[in-house]
Amino acid sequence: MGSPAPAAVSRAPQSAAQSVRTFSRGRPPAANSRSSIRRWLTSSASSSGRFGSSAGRFVFALWEVRGAKYPSAQVAPRRYAFTVGLAACITLGALTSGSLAGNWRVGAIEPGTRVNGMLVVQGDKRDADGWLFDTICDPIVLRPGRRTRTCGQLPPLRRIFVGYGSFAPERQIDAYWRSLSWSLWIDGKRVGLGRFGHADRRIQVGGRDVVLREWSIILMGAEGRHSIRYRTRGPQGVGDTTWRFSVAKT
Repeated sequence: MGSPAPAAVSRAPQSAAQSVRTFSRGRPPAANSRSSIRRWLTSSASSSGRFGSSAGRFVFALWEVRGAKYPSAQVAPRRYAFTVGLAACITLGALTSGSLAGNWRVGAIEPGTRVNGMLVVQGDKRDADGWLFDTICDPIVLRPGRRTRTCGQLPPLRRIFVGYGSFAPERQIDAYWRSLSWSLWIDGKRVGLGRFGHADRRIQVGGRDVVLREWSIILMGAEGRHSIRYRTRGPQGVGDTTWRFSVAKT
């Protein structure tokens, strides 16, 4: 914090670098320049792994936007420095702690990833030659808890749809879907579900029309034994089901 300025002179605010020092344990550069602050923000967030550069870019972008509004440090209000410093603290802290919970994303299955000889791609039921559920695997799970189900064998198929999901009346499906948290493993390897997206189709349940929302995942060239595990967290608890199945060789 600088010493008070004379009454006849406008009080200069903290620089962005000084403000960041107040809210973090890093050592920002003394120079108040865009290039030095960019380098420091990026390097300070490097402990967050792949998120480090993103944190630096986010805070630097905010600093530049505020700087465009208050281009002269001599006339910028104090909340400018405070906002940038606080944003740096929140962003770097959130990304650092979030990376600990999100480290599974590194190496997670994405569209185009090969797993045990098969290719995992994006696609819905209409794009497949066959389906895992409603054929050899029972998809109905009525209660929370963890379980393993052993399915039969699928014939040789080029594209197998393994999407799973939930259904609700059309006006309720969006709110219900948002209340759920999904995870998926294929042969024990975690899947980045957000990269695959989902698709809706209409079905009838108990004589009522509902919307079934499923993750858009297809296995290409699968042979031999495999497993699909879906875990769902929602208002009714945690459902964790593993289906073990096999695909005949061509």
